[in-house]
Amino acid sequence: MELLAVGGYGVGLSFVTDRMPGDGETLSGAAFSQEHGGKGSNQAVAASRLGASVGLLTVIGDDPMGNGARPMWSAEGVQYDAVCTVHGSTMVGCIITDARGENRILLADGVLADFDAARVSDRATAFDDVTCVLVSGEMAASGVQEALRQGRRVGARVILNPAPCPPITADDWANVDVVTPNRTEACQLLGRDVDDADDAADLATQLANRFQVDVVLTDGARGSLVATPGTPCQPIAPVAPRTVVDTTGAGDTFSAALAVALLRGKSLTEAAMFAAAAASFTVESPGVIPALPRLPAVEERLALV
Repeated sequence: MELLAVGGYGVGLSFVTDRMPGDGETLSGAAFSQEHGGKGSNQAVAASRLGASVGLLTVIGDDPMGNGARPMWSAEGVQYDAVCTVHGSTMVGCIITDARGENRILLADGVLADFDAARVSDRATAFDDVTCVLVSGEMAASGVQEALRQGRRVGARVILNPAPCPPITADDWANVDVVTPNRTEACQLLGRDVDDADDAADLATQLANRFQVDVVLTDGARGSLVATPGTPCQPIAPVAPRTVVDTTGAGDTFSAALAVALLRGKSLTEAAMFAAAAASFTVESPGVIPALPRLPAVEERLALV
């Protein structure tokens, strides 16, 4: 197995509306859908569609929502032997998307809140013989830290997608090879107040030099930036989508595609360009799983850039 994705699975309850409701306001007329979600699961499916051999480590509840995950993973070619099933509720997310394609997300963590170091350690064999480990922050902080340690133990390339941003110690940073924050997460990792006026290149450079890791900072429609310790930050131009319908899942696609490109021997800059092309597909359609691209389409779009 090439890639192990470690993170959350949940069910997304999506509402599409013309505008976001204000405080205390009730809006009617929204369109509703329900689909598979969770960053770990989304990233595993995205990487599988892009041609990688992928396994998933997550926690689900013994409820109908959790039971519905396995057929989807099987159909998508994701190995799920390491998935933990425990008594309780599977994570549920509520996603509200407006006419501009921007979204707000509210999570009920359920059993995912108990996805801690002990559960990751219990599944330590899932890391054996893995070339790359992709860890997202959608789990208990100790679980994130243990997943990073296990990735380093087996000598895999360890990619941290800090979404949501977990507490990371100096010891944890020693177990990270690549980090993929957005602008907000970069500020949080640096212990700075989030300010949209912050220069993204400065944030990426500070992260790379302070923590001695490779950084690929995503900056929405402005593209991304690649920074490595001691070298100038390099901007990566965005790949324009045909239209923007729903930005949900674009970050998951980006991180998964970056991991796949690195597995294929691409440089960090080449991998970021590939990831940008993959993410451009995800925003063109509503939802996440239906919008995840396959390899031939991404390669074709990248060739046109």
